[in-house]
This record gives sequence, structure tokens and C-alpha cells, in this order.
Amino acid sequence: MDLAQIDALTGWLIDGCLDGRSGEAMMSGVSERLVNAGFHLKRAYAGMQILHPTLGGEGFVWRRGEGASRDTFLRNRSDGDESAWQRSPFMVLYDRGWEEGRWRLNGSPDPDRPGLLDDMAADGTTDYIAFRSRVGGVVRDGQDDVAIYTSWTVDNEAGFSNAQLSALKTLAPRIAHSLQATSQVRNLTNLLSTYLGRDPAERVLRGAIAQGHADMIKAVIWFSDLRGYTKLSDTMPPDQVIPLLNDYGDAIVSAIHEFDGQVLKFIGDGVLAIFPLDGRNDAAAGALAAAKKAIADVRQLNDRRSEADLPVTEPYIGLTVGEVFYGNIGARERLDFTVVGPAVNEASRIAAMSRSLERQLVVSQSFSECIDVTDDLVSLGRYMLRGIARPIELLTVVDAA
Repeated sequence: MDLAQIDALTGWLIDGCLDGRSGEAMMSGVSERLVNAGFHLKRAYAGMQILHPTLGGEGFVWRRGEGASRDTFLRNRSDGDESAWQRSPFMVLYDRGWEEGRWRLNGSPDPDRPGLLDDMAADGTTDYIAFRSRVGGVVRDGQDDVAIYTSWTVDNEAGFSNAQLSALKTLAPRIAHSLQATSQVRNLTNLLSTYLGRDPAERVLRGAIAQGHADMIKAVIWFSDLRGYTKLSDTMPPDQVIPLLNDYGDAIVSAIHEFDGQVLKFIGDGVLAIFPLDGRNDAAAGALAAAKKAIADVRQLNDRRSEADLPVTEPYIGLTVGEVFYGNIGARERLDFTVVGPAVNEASRIAAMSRSLERQLVVSQSFSECIDVTDDLVSLGRYMLRGIARPIELLTVVDAA
């Protein structure tokens, strides 16, 4: 591979960054161009850390005859994942502070070579080279040293030529730069979706960032909290409080997301979410289905926690329908993307009312009027709610005791 080909490939990588090309497309394009330049490539790989609540890293692997695909790695590795990392040549580079490492695999076995290379040698790989390209100026995940790892293998008898090794050494940091640029975009999307919610993240990325920028929308408003949380948090060991909130938060949020709801905020043990009605005839039905699923999933969670001798609780859920302002609210230097309006207050009061009514799910009459099939909704009567000027009829589902 001559200098002109390297420069052309570098230009293609830069164009890919500007075009938003995926990591899979990057690795596939690079690998195929190297094959066309005379490399007997069998496998190519690039991997990096990412900022994600459950994933610790991602990688892109190209295999001859199969193309490129994306792999992900859990943040909390299982024993099997940890074993794979310990057997990897990347672990050697990391431990020893090397920028590159090469192993010939078709000669006498090296007793010190990483175990993963024994598997590759058995599969016909003859030569392996890996690079560690450290990057700065990125959002870090508690790591002092952030790097992107790339590796290349061939299966011809002679292995890599000196010219090919030189070309790969030149290309490795350029590939790392390109993948790091695309990774930063995904990191930003992951972070915004995690901390703001899916739809707010999309709106912010589209430019809805000005103070006071808000739209009037009609939506189902969901407000839920946990029975007896204050007493539980006062009496539980401190190190059990956050795991409890996470367990119940996972069950409730997963149910909301499954039916296309948008979780906007956690308020202690409370959850505020919306199911926008604009253009959706099934939003109210989806909210009701999400509430039923959340209650059912919490029951299963309570069975598991009881078996582990852990405290249990259950959600109180209030649903109503109304028009709300949806957008950026707050100060110039600290904005919150959320909803405000009387319907939000109403949903909170309905959830609080469910305690005295001894029902896990209570909905307003305005909500029931948005549901096509109401056979399983039964009236609980009309009530005055604090901060609400008029009495409201409240309903529940038959099995939401």
C-alpha cells in the first residue's frame, strides 16, 4: 500500500466522520480497501469505551466473507467476559503500556502469548498485530487512560510484509480518530436519552435548547410513587436504598417505554412520564397497558426480593389527560426539559389519592374518555383533590387492588 492509497483512505475516513458513517461501515470500507491493496486480511477489529448506563464498550469486527458487525460489552462484566479480556492481546498492551504488539502464529508457539491467539492460530491465522491509540479531550468514564484498540490478522504463510505493517501503523491512529468522532455522537445521544428521556433527547439534539422554548401538547400524564418509601428509607440500611429504587425504577420505566411513553423525571421515589396524544389514537390505551404491566412486573419483583429477604413495596399510579407545556423550563444556565400545567398537578394528586382508596392504579374521568374499551374500568366516586378547583370522578381497573 503506497502513500497515495493511504492518503486516499484517510480522506475517505474523514468524509465518513462528516457524513455520520457508522462504525460498521467504517471497518468494512477500510478492510475491503486493504484487501484490494493486497492484504490477505482474515479479520479486523476496533474497540473502545463508551458512555452508556449498562454498556462499558463497543467494538466493530470485520471477517472475510462476512462483512462487519457491532459487538457490545456489559459495564459489569460476567466471569466469562472477564476471562475473554484477560486472554486478549489488548490486555497485554494495556498492562505493559505498549502502543503496539505483534505475534507470529505459524511458528513455534510462544508460551507467553495471550490465550486468545491460540484460538486464532488453530483457525488458520498466521500473523496478528494490534495497536493502542490513546485519545484525549473526551468525556471519560472514570478512566485515567482512554484508548481505542485496533487489530488485524492475516492467514497467508508469510504474514504481514514490512510495508503492510508500516501502512497499518500509519492508519491505526487515523482509524481511531474517525471511530472516536462517531463514538462521541453516540455517547452524547446515550447520555441525553438516559438523563432527559428519549423524546426530549431527540428534541434537544434537533436544537430545542432555548430557555422558554416549549410546545403545548395534549398527553396522558403519568405520576407514580412507592408505598411507604419514606418509612422504608428511614429504617433500611443506607446501602440498600439506592438498589431498592433501581429495582423498582427498572420495572416501572421498562413498562412505560414498552408502550411508547416518555419518562421525564424521577422525583425521589416518584416517576413523571407522558404518553403524547397528538396523532396517536392508542396513547391512552398504551398508558393503561403500561400501568398494568408495571403492577404485574412489580409483583414478580417482590417475589424475588422476598426470597432474598429484602424489603418490598408497590407503586401507586395516577393517570390523567390534559394539555401541558412541554419543553425547556428553568434558568439560562440550568434548564429542565419537562412538562408543566394543571394536568401534571392533577396526576400527582390522583396518585396520592390512590393510597386512601387502597388502589394501585387510579385514573381520571378525562382519561377514561380517551379509552375506546372501558369494560375493566370501575368508578370510585367523585372527589375534591387538593389544588384542583372542581370535583373529579376517579376510576380504577377491576384487578388493581
